[in-house]
Amino acid sequence: MHPNVFRNLKYDPDVISGWAFGFGIERIALKRYDIDDIRRFFENDPNFLRQLA
Repeated sequence: MHPNVFRNLKYDPDVISGWAFGFGIERIALKRYDIDDIRRFFENDPNFLRQLA
């Protein structure tokens, strides 16, 4: 993680370090339904969303 994240949380980045990992449910759906672009989930297109149901 970036040292400024720790500074903002009042931790000393010279003493504390970290690693962040995220894997959202959207990534699983991309593979499962062979979707080409993750942004399609956030465009709020009813036709696209209806296909997934």
